[in-house]
Amino acid sequence: MSNGAGLHDPPPQGLTPECHCRHSTVRLALAVDALSAIPVPAMTPSKPMVVSRRCHDRHHPAVGHPRCSSPLFWLSLLLISSLPSLLPAAELANLRVLFVTDDRIPGRTAAFTTWLKPLVKSVEVVTFSLTKTPAKEVFTAADVVLLDWETSSAHDESHDPWTEQAARFPNPLGAREAWSTPTVLLGYAGLMASITWRVAGQNGCGCLEPVAYDLRDHPITRGPLPIDRSATMEIPTPSDFKPKDSTATIKVLPFAPWPATAEYTAGWCSYLYAVSKMPDVEWISGGLNHVSITAAGIWRQGNLLHFGFQQSPDELNQLGRNLLANSIVYIADFHQDLPIAHERVGAQGVTELYSRQGIARMIHRREHDGNIAHYIMDMIAKGERERVLAFQHDDVAIEQWIRERLPYLSSLDDNAVLSVDEQLLQAHVTYDSPEFLTLSQELLRSEHPELAKRLLAAYLPECPQTLSPADQAKWIQTHVHVLFADDLSSYRWYVDPLAIARGKSSAECHGPDRRDRLGPFCDPKTGACKLP
Repeated sequence: MSNGAGLHDPPPQGLTPECHCRHSTVRLALAVDALSAIPVPAMTPSKPMVVSRRCHDRHHPAVGHPRCSSPLFWLSLLLISSLPSLLPAAELANLRVLFVTDDRIPGRTAAFTTWLKPLVKSVEVVTFSLTKTPAKEVFTAADVVLLDWETSSAHDESHDPWTEQAARFPNPLGAREAWSTPTVLLGYAGLMASITWRVAGQNGCGCLEPVAYDLRDHPITRGPLPIDRSATMEIPTPSDFKPKDSTATIKVLPFAPWPATAEYTAGWCSYLYAVSKMPDVEWISGGLNHVSITAAGIWRQGNLLHFGFQQSPDELNQLGRNLLANSIVYIADFHQDLPIAHERVGAQGVTELYSRQGIARMIHRREHDGNIAHYIMDMIAKGERERVLAFQHDDVAIEQWIRERLPYLSSLDDNAVLSVDEQLLQAHVTYDSPEFLTLSQELLRSEHPELAKRLLAAYLPECPQTLSPADQAKWIQTHVHVLFADDLSSYRWYVDPLAIARGKSSAECHGPDRRDRLGPFCDPKTGACKLP
């Protein structure tokens, strides 16, 4: 349960750093009484070494500014230790690798194949373009696919990755729903895949230098090739990393000669602010960039591993090459865990929703050019706009409004705007808190089950609406251990399919524990799982 708090207050333990909300306990009985009285509504380094910085935010791209204004989130879902898989772990020398590339950078394909051939069982190359996508048959023999996709390959009059039309790009790997091959997304391929498949990774910045920051203890760093995480060097703390890190220096692991002896192309770092509760995402390493200390350079969603550093093997040092090789081995054990992606579809097509964390970050970092009202006007519904306009550009009053109402903003219909859920505000319960599920069960058992029906229809669509209130309460109780809130695309709760397939709670299926293994609904020979 939560109430408003200062945007500059430190976040409570376990909450997203960009939320800046102070939580307090509210009795459920009082929440039920409060809801009953409300009508039910209708439903750097100082000298950058990169050639270029490219920023992208699908909601509000930065214009005329080298940095992105997208929200941030330090996602840390890693489990320091994990049980060994019950299926044989992938071995580098036994892997068949398929390098899928748009082949736009001279010498890049040759650099990858030359490096890979002595390490793996086989390497094949497939090229693609906007008008030429590979046949499905070419993927069947691959254990791991490396996708190399430069954003410039999509720059023409009909396809622009920085607009809403980007979602219509033909992904060379085919439909997301049909793709189960473990895949490494190299550099900007992470951006392009996230745009075309509508998965996490669309928000970020093309300003990632070949230098790792906060590389975690993880299976990727433990082998099969050696990774010395202690081989760090100290550099002055970049101004963009402050105030989260107020120390004079930070420790980093360069993946290429450093300080730079040549210019390198910047890679793609991702902001994982909106996927903190998604069980299929794990943060592995950050990287030196010109936006935030919390941007991810290496991370995973389902069977997609994002290796955001843009350098080819001949540009990387031995540490960088070993880490890339270990990343290939690690993702090879992910066939069962597929990216969890949901879309809100309205009359105008897929609805693109704004982020509460984005608004909070904008206020906190003062990225609104002194006009908060103008900045957020397109993000909020008509009723909220009228409240903001009533402040007559009084930024202090507007920030107070944000502090009080931001945690309760959500999408109550299929429009791409946010509005305050007055029922949840009155109860001091945010939709994505565990208390929401408890409150829903209390309401279902109360004299006002229609209030819970409205909440479940809006925020938990997977709970069958045809059930009686008592049976819906039982359904929530039965599934509470496999439910998670999705702030990325829908402002709703969903079921973790892998947790169900393995007969475990979603909390037991995080990070490396989502690697292939046997479960009650899995084939003992192939390890393939089917939902009951």
